Amino acid sequence: MFPNMEAVLAFMQDRQNLGIKPGLHRMEYMLNELDHPEKKMKAIHIGGTNGKGSVTTYLQEVLLQHGYQVGTFMSPSLDRIHDHIKRNDVSITDEEFVKTMQKIYPVIKQLDEINDPPTEFEILVLVAIVFLASTVDYALFEVGMGGRDDSTNCIQPILTIITTIGLDHTTFLGNSYANIAEHKAGIIKSHVPILTGVTQKEALRVIEKKAEIEHAPLYRLGKEFHIQATVEDASTFHFSSPIHTWNRVEVGMKGNHQAENAALALMGLFTMEQHEIILEEKTVRKALREATVPGRFEVVSQHPHVIVDGAHNVEGMKSFMAAIDQYYGNNKKRLLFAAFRDKPIAAMLNQVNDDFEEVIVTTFDHPRAAGEQDISALEERDYTFVKNWEEALHSMLSKTEEMDHLFIVGSLHFVGKVRKHFV
Repeated sequence: MFPNMEAVLAFMQDRQNLGIKPGLHRMEYMLNELDHPEKKMKAIHIGGTNGKGSVTTYLQEVLLQHGYQVGTFMSPSLDRIHDHIKRNDVSITDEEFVKTMQKIYPVIKQLDEINDPPTEFEILVLVAIVFLASTVDYALFEVGMGGRDDSTNCIQPILTIITTIGLDHTTFLGNSYANIAEHKAGIIKSHVPILTGVTQKEALRVIEKKAEIEHAPLYRLGKEFHIQATVEDASTFHFSSPIHTWNRVEVGMKGNHQAENAALALMGLFTMEQHEIILEEKTVRKALREATVPGRFEVVSQHPHVIVDGAHNVEGMKSFMAAIDQYYGNNKKRLLFAAFRDKPIAAMLNQVNDDFEEVIVTTFDHPRAAGEQDISALEERDYTFVKNWEEALHSMLSKTEEMDHLFIVGSLHFVGKVRKHFV
């Protein structure tokens, strides 16, 4: 059936042709046939447009440092298919992946035979559930796209988090904050606490209404819990809630948005503390300082100084640029950018200010990658298109002096390729 990982990869590659097929009935069928492994784990469900990966990582690091066995499902991954699924921050092995695929293949085949084949992403989520259900204390599941119809929405969480709402995946989710919030709010479950950092009034109203219908306790950043940045450092903030008030909480990742992500994770942990876990303040603080997410404002080279960031939508680019202004505003800078063609590329590039010595737009090997034709249709701006990203990178590195900074930003798939060049 699957003698090795190469056979699994070939099988999954073939499934990519099915594209995206929203809906949960295939997942529900397979989980039912497998005797509901999703009911055998304590899961936390994390949705939102931006910040999901960071919130997941903060939660994981705190739980790990308290001695819990922690599983994660994160999407997309920067490198291999294995990296979507981790146990104690270690990716699933070839042997574990193959063994799990062999276990679930009979139910995949059943759907294939009735001409309703599950997609690559659905199979990946199923592998994560089956693999993690019996091996971890807590499983953290990041939503792939939207929420209501996302394959991860078949889990039964003990805690739900919606980070932010932005205009992303509008083809599938709608082109207004309220439309997208309808999808995101679909992960809210009956009587399960829901935390959110959403600020847009029309989006927040949707979440509030859904929480009320589901009788889900709602905790909103800026209402039920608060943060206040310290004057000297945006990576340090004061946190207050009805449960705890902590001064000078430090996070290792840069940017005002990371303080908000850490606050969501912290409030989630405090919510769990009332029923599930015992927290030590010293350990929590240490974990928040040490948590890092590959490809999120990550320094991949010191000499020359190179930072990569997977800002793959307008809101992500805004946060990325805010962090640059905050930490590198007076330094000489260069920017290399690439994205998927179905993203609002013009709006993303419009976030880039005039402080850069050079801006190069490039492309990469992926069916959805924006190429020269997509870029040439944009309004004239002060940037250059270079087809080969490696040539563009080497050209920029050759010009980057000791005190300069090179920023590489865009699609996580692109950032993953560049990151492998350095790491």
